Amino acid sequence: MINSILAGLLGAGGGFAYWKLIGCRNGSCAIGANKYMSMFMGALLGLTLAGELVHAQQPTLRNIDNATFTTEMKAKNVVIIDMRTPAEVKSGMIPGAINLDVYDPEFKTKLQKLDKGKKYMVYCRSGARSTNGGNVMLQMGFKEVANLNRGMMGWDGPVQKP
Repeated sequence: MINSILAGLLGAGGGFAYWKLIGCRNGSCAIGANKYMSMFMGALLGLTLAGELVHAQQPTLRNIDNATFTTEMKAKNVVIIDMRTPAEVKSGMIPGAINLDVYDPEFKTKLQKLDKGKKYMVYCRSGARSTNGGNVMLQMGFKEVANLNRGMMGWDGPVQKP
């Protein structure tokens, strides 16, 4: 919010400077002829650029295949989260995973206890719930979250019983 206000003020200042320094000296600029229009257009441009910069800085959920998941899950500081229900987990889970059921009313509370600086790899049965859960994690400030494309339905790696 503060960044947007600053961007708007800087843009308006830039528009005013454009009007003051350049204006319509060459006779071809409709915007530069009016200082208020120059300030408005500068503020609008500043707000637009600020919005784009904020959006570009937000991390996005990566959907990865089995091979990539298998390789990346072996790295240090990686936490694997099975987002299925406890009943589904009974059929088996990816070795080393922890279970945080996305349907659990305490799901977000449990996520808040995790270290946001680590890399998280998430999955569910088909990939839909873990996509939603992974996006919730990113909105909560987690920096790196990867989702197993097609979830356990497409998993061809090892499975362990809980």
